Amino acid sequence: MSETFAFLTKAKKKSGKPDMMFWCSANNERIARSKLSIALDAAGLDEADYFNPQRTHLPVVDDLPAEETLSCDFCRHYQMVDNGWVRRQAPLPAPQGEASVSQMSPAPDTPAPSQEEQAPDETRLDFWQLPLEQRAALVQLYGPRDYYLDDLPTALEILNAEGEIYTGNYHMAIAIGKCSELAQRDAAGLDALIMQIQQRYNHMIPHWPELVTFIRQHRADNAEPLTPANGATLETPIMLAPGRPFDPAFLRHTIACALQPANGYDLLDPEPTIVARAQELMADNDKGLAIWYKLLTDTPGIWEVHPDDIFAMIQAAPESIAWDEDATRRFIDENLGVIQPVPRRKHAQDPAPTREATPDNMAALFAASPLASLPTESAPDTATPTQEQDKKQEQVTPPCFEPGRYPGLSSTDYHAANGISSTMLKDARISLMYFHGRHIAKTIPRQESPALLLGALIHTLALEPEKFAAEYALEPQLPPDVFTSSESMKKAIEAHNATLPAPLSTEQLKAHLLAHNNAGLPTPLPLSGSADELAQLYAALPAAFQTLEQPEGASAAAIKKCLKAYNASLPTPLKTGGSREALLEQLAQIDPALADAERQKPQPLNTSGKKEELMASLRQIQPDARFADEILADWQRQAVGKIPVSQAQFAQCRAICDALLADALAGPLLRHPRREVEVSYFGLDDNTGLEIRVRPDVEIDTGHARIGLDLKSVSLGYVKQDNLRARLHREIIERDYHLSAGMYCDLAMLDQFFWIFVNKDPGYHWVALVEASPDELTLGRLEYQRQLAAIRQAMDSNHWPGPIVDVITDELTDYEQRRLENLAA
Repeated sequence: MSETFAFLTKAKKKSGKPDMMFWCSANNERIARSKLSIALDAAGLDEADYFNPQRTHLPVVDDLPAEETLSCDFCRHYQMVDNGWVRRQAPLPAPQGEASVSQMSPAPDTPAPSQEEQAPDETRLDFWQLPLEQRAALVQLYGPRDYYLDDLPTALEILNAEGEIYTGNYHMAIAIGKCSELAQRDAAGLDALIMQIQQRYNHMIPHWPELVTFIRQHRADNAEPLTPANGATLETPIMLAPGRPFDPAFLRHTIACALQPANGYDLLDPEPTIVARAQELMADNDKGLAIWYKLLTDTPGIWEVHPDDIFAMIQAAPESIAWDEDATRRFIDENLGVIQPVPRRKHAQDPAPTREATPDNMAALFAASPLASLPTESAPDTATPTQEQDKKQEQVTPPCFEPGRYPGLSSTDYHAANGISSTMLKDARISLMYFHGRHIAKTIPRQESPALLLGALIHTLALEPEKFAAEYALEPQLPPDVFTSSESMKKAIEAHNATLPAPLSTEQLKAHLLAHNNAGLPTPLPLSGSADELAQLYAALPAAFQTLEQPEGASAAAIKKCLKAYNASLPTPLKTGGSREALLEQLAQIDPALADAERQKPQPLNTSGKKEELMASLRQIQPDARFADEILADWQRQAVGKIPVSQAQFAQCRAICDALLADALAGPLLRHPRREVEVSYFGLDDNTGLEIRVRPDVEIDTGHARIGLDLKSVSLGYVKQDNLRARLHREIIERDYHLSAGMYCDLAMLDQFFWIFVNKDPGYHWVALVEASPDELTLGRLEYQRQLAAIRQAMDSNHWPGPIVDVITDELTDYEQRRLENLAA
């Protein structure tokens, strides 16, 4: 069976050939690749100039090339993203004479133009319209002069080589492109900077991150102004695109883009992946985004600074300062003194022909950009919209707390607040790389599990039962008469059908019709036989059908004609085949009363079909019927914003809570009149200066001592009694409960700390009260302090190592060592 295959054939950089797209229909992939190879040969292309063809999905677009035709023009307008074709924001420039394969291979009757006849393209490039890294590449190649369209492919080859061929040129162009504060430098200014870089490194150009540091340090030391070469300082309002002013919404967008690694940034043509990630950060109310936005909006004159400069400043900031608002403020104050507000350059009129972008073209470019999804309505003269937006931003800003004790703080505010919690330290114990991805870069999402849900539900029912209705949605109990499945519906329909009067079956209807046909209908005369037999049949016809003048000498055909006329006058027998309705129509011709009686009998309902069809049938006989699917759907709609809990989960947690409160040791502590639940503490670590926070489950102030309690549910139902104490100790150490206890005691100033363990296996809910020994608390303190020091060091160095950083040697176990000795003996 024929399939459709599509391929992307990427050209090697050294070949200078364009990428090709090809699609065809074939019985298998091998045949399709053969067709591609034949197409390359027919176009005069060498397969050695291309990488192995990459199979892709067939794009569904209007400008798809013809089948079995190589197309480089399609690759100029589309690019591969995750094995799917995505339209580029702007098409790649087409090299002379390579718009399509048909143009590359002239027809036989059209002589191909010689190399001398192909004049160079003298279309002048607008230097200021090109991305900064392309400008840097052009200056490296040709120096400060006018640039033409023919100059661009070689510059693009430098950038696309990714450091494989033109290593130094590539890294210089990329480094300059990442320093968006250089956007106002003309060709002469960039040429001077490139000369300084070559002199500094003696033409041994390092990788671009080191170059970015050198460029920015050089600018800071020399305090060079960012002004055009002609000295123009024409002040123009910052307008990013027609109808797109620099407003608070775009400031948040710029910050969100800057908080992630970005390979260049163009306000009018951003990378779709960067924009998508930025929108996720804004939707999730990212903490770092909120802090930068608050501090920047409080900065006087921030709306006079171009977003490119703000983007560059945030990209240059150490990642660790996002945890320290004061450090972020100092960084802004220091760097805004370097990145001064500079008016954007007005492009002077060039007498030479240039590619002038008309307002219509710019509007179309902006409409095709992902930035078009941002609000573009201009605000009225009043300040009301901006004030409302700032107010909304303040509402979604994560809370920030000074060191102290905060009773009554909601769980949502606590988990969104500043400071490192003991749970975050446990993540750092996995590895600093995991901690960074989980809590700073936020690339590792939190994994919800049934165990976590069960633990939170036990905590709420045992310690804060008054919050259950506000936070959880309990699954409704189904009434006994509700229909829960298709089988129950079928049984109800079958019971209804059994009460209906039985209709005549199809066989019974056929019997009535056959009895009528066989009763008295004359039999048609046969039309076959000898001449004598036909003559006898003719003589037996009624006089009206004996129309022959001389029957004795008549032909057989004439006699058959008379016989046919007679047969046609006979009444037609009733049909005994077809559907039930067709049989009833035949019956109505001989017994209308019986046919009407059959039609008036109620028909049995269908007992097959989809569940929705069975529900509709049931409503015909039971209008007030209730269905489990509808009840659960209503419950899910009402449970939006709450945690759904099934009846089985609730019953299990209720039994566990009853066991906790009934326990002789744990029960009095959980019911203590001076207990407080979920009190939040914020503070600073003395050794590292990092903000930390804790939130003990229960604290009790007896007047003589402050006691902390932590409720833990475990599944140790099959552990022997003699081994249970050791298993609980292993549970505490392996899950770092002692680390949390040490942190709780230090920050909440607790004198004693207890864990209340409860077994959650169904029907076996034992309770154990375990006190943390002084040595165990000391061990927990030392381990959490050591982990805080590691986080502080990682923040300062911006290095977040994985769990294994050195070469390890895999050793044999004792059993394997003895086995080795036995085998070697």
